[in-house]
Amino acid sequence: MASTHRTQWFGPGIVALILYFSAAASADPSIDRDRAPREYQIERLADAEIRVDGHLDEPAWRDALSVRLDYEHFPGDGVAPPVETEALLVYDRKRLYVAFRCADPEPDAIRAHLMDRDQIERMTQDDHVGFLLDTFDDQRRAFQFLVNPFGVQADGVYNQLDQTEDYSWDIIWESAGRFTADGWQVEISIPFDQLRFPRSADAQTWGIDLGRSYPRGLRHQISVAYRDRDDSCLLCQLPKLTGLAGIERGLNLKLVPTLTASRTDAAEQLGGDLVQGDEDSDLGFTAHWGVTPSLTLAATVNPDFSQVEADAAQLDVNERFALFFPEQRPFFLEAADYFASTIPLVFTRTVVDPEWGLRLTGKEGPSALGFFVARDRVNNITLPRNEGTQLATLDGEVDSAVARWRRDLGSSSTIGGFYSGREGENGYANHVAGVDSYLRFGPKQDLTVQALFSDTEYPEDFALEYGEPTGSFGGHALELIYTYSSRDWIGIAGYRNYGRGFRADSGFVTRVDLETYRADLQRQIWGDEDDPWVRARFGTTVITTDDQSGELSDQRLSLFGNVVGSRQSFFEVQGTVQDVRSQGILFESLVRGELFGEIRPNGSLALTASAEIGETVDFENAQLADVVSWTSGIEIQAGDHVNARLDLEQEILDVEAGRLYDARIAQLRLVYQFSVRTFIRGIFQYLDISREEGVDPAGRPDLEELLSQVLFSYKLNPETALFLGYSDTRFGFAQGSLDEADRTFFLKIGYAWSL
Repeated sequence: MASTHRTQWFGPGIVALILYFSAAASADPSIDRDRAPREYQIERLADAEIRVDGHLDEPAWRDALSVRLDYEHFPGDGVAPPVETEALLVYDRKRLYVAFRCADPEPDAIRAHLMDRDQIERMTQDDHVGFLLDTFDDQRRAFQFLVNPFGVQADGVYNQLDQTEDYSWDIIWESAGRFTADGWQVEISIPFDQLRFPRSADAQTWGIDLGRSYPRGLRHQISVAYRDRDDSCLLCQLPKLTGLAGIERGLNLKLVPTLTASRTDAAEQLGGDLVQGDEDSDLGFTAHWGVTPSLTLAATVNPDFSQVEADAAQLDVNERFALFFPEQRPFFLEAADYFASTIPLVFTRTVVDPEWGLRLTGKEGPSALGFFVARDRVNNITLPRNEGTQLATLDGEVDSAVARWRRDLGSSSTIGGFYSGREGENGYANHVAGVDSYLRFGPKQDLTVQALFSDTEYPEDFALEYGEPTGSFGGHALELIYTYSSRDWIGIAGYRNYGRGFRADSGFVTRVDLETYRADLQRQIWGDEDDPWVRARFGTTVITTDDQSGELSDQRLSLFGNVVGSRQSFFEVQGTVQDVRSQGILFESLVRGELFGEIRPNGSLALTASAEIGETVDFENAQLADVVSWTSGIEIQAGDHVNARLDLEQEILDVEAGRLYDARIAQLRLVYQFSVRTFIRGIFQYLDISREEGVDPAGRPDLEELLSQVLFSYKLNPETALFLGYSDTRFGFAQGSLDEADRTFFLKIGYAWSL
């Protein structure tokens, strides 16, 4: 039966890929191949004596390297940009200085707002400039910096291997902006002791990109470099910055003590009075030391891992697998990309309340290394299955260690190894080890391979309670992904095989006991200059999954089409037919349709909406169901200081007996930004789940929940900060009122000394 389904569904995917390869081979976009990356020689000054205030009036700027941003790479394809932009670069022994002069024919139309640093979704909708620094010139990883006209900062890491941007990386640097009669300009200073680069006495060569975002009816993306749409490697196409010599990094030691204080009042029973809790205060300490220009050692004792950002609300009804919430704690966010892999083997939110931690990251020659070890007072476990995920907690402390190694091959390929280990009380242990490789075959094709083995043992009483094997047991995981990406065609072929006994307790592997085949085919069509749309894309996805015994678990065929248009708009429609197995029952040919749209008609308003209707499965009770869901969001920027965003979501699930549930979430986020360093923010999340009487076999009552959080923040830099906050939670059941369950007051102070 399983093989029949695979032939029926996966066969068209293979045929589609064959057609796609044929079409891709014959495609000829007639792009000029002679635009080779340029090389720029930067000058060193004995002492630049630049004050970062946005004025560009120091004599050092007259001697700086001047570069014009000559190419628009979106929506135009290597055409002349609609506005003029000049970048200036100079350095002294301690800092790299970068400035931008941005001409604008309509200065009143410049989009710029005050916001907290690293608010990347809002930043990218503003006018802004930025640059990439591939300091190892290895075409694998680059530091990224963005600045808007107010001097608001965003910094991150671009990873070429998976083509992702990670803005959790933070360093201490300076920026300032100002408006001018014909546009705006910014001034930036990057201390060399905040960067990582090769250990060498010779002059260094770095890859560099300089860019500008000019959002009006369309978001024009402008660069110093021509970008070939037939080459998926961005860092391979960067110009080179040469002449960097005599760079001094000093002691490169950063000390960050923190003080946190909180008090939580809680009700002994819902509806009762709150009982005042004890005041709790903790001192923490973190140190960062640049052992070499390319290696960094970080240590922390009793670290402050308190969250000052509420997790985005998510509906968790009728979910088979655990929901993902991103990491928000600074110690884990720094250098997180060193531990990234195709299979999510490191999920640091499993570390809940650590006593101490130690981390070493960096690159020496062709080898990159990430090492992390910690002791946690709480041992949270994710237990994956073929049809779902269980979350559990083991008693006692747990020691965790993760090691990641990667070595460069050729110009842009890699090979690497991974190990993670967790050991706790009562005989608990989990160890994972394996190898992986990213192989790039020319500008359009790459292959990712990862193979792992795990060995796990849980305490016997825990194993019996959760249906886990007793004693020591093992498992394997294998992942292969082939990708072809060109100007007009995208094709993906994937294979995944996770054994029934595979466990990665340090990661976020929510499903095992599977063998999955996947095929994707996408066609891209680019609009002309006068078209109201920029790019259209349509395609198909075929996925089929069996368990390890060969029985079909689920399979899906999707057809979709989307378009990027004017007013920074995006619209997509998708139709899906799928088979799903739940509790031994195969539900066949379930049909579902989805719509999504977003538009930003001006710099002060953003709108999003989506809808889904069709057939699904009530996984808890293994019965056929009809689902209707929708989401909507509106974001308003009122002047330079006020930002408000409202998100609404509703999901209705009907079964044969009636309405199983009607679940609704509303989230309101209000921010008043006093300056680039100071804001006050309120987050309010409301959840309401109502059920038709007698339909839910478990007999659960209606539920209401309201979470509120107010935060005052002052940040001198990412680690010198003051936070003052208040939060509370209220619950209601059936016809009852919303009763306060707890409230918390908290204070956090951190100060960073750089030596």
